[in-house]
Amino acid sequence: MNVNTKIKHPENLQVKARLTHGDMIELARKLGRSPNHIRAIMSGHRLMKPYVAEAVAAMFNERRAALKKVQRAIGEKKQTNTTL
Repeated sequence: MNVNTKIKHPENLQVKARLTHGDMIELARKLGRSPNHIRAIMSGHRLMKPYVAEAVAAMFNERRAALKKVQRAIGEKKQTNTTL
């Protein structure tokens, strides 16, 4: 078995730290790549190509937008409960 243990791209580990469980599988599906390929990228063994970086950024932006919507809905709910 050929196992690459040298981390060539440590900056990818910072991105991996922000991913939640199942995000690499979701990225693999969106990009049409194997989960092992994405895992190798996020572990720092392979270079993160621009299309992978764009997909990760899009995922983070979607998550941020969803969080803002939830926070806004909670804030509106609190305001309506206090006026009653």
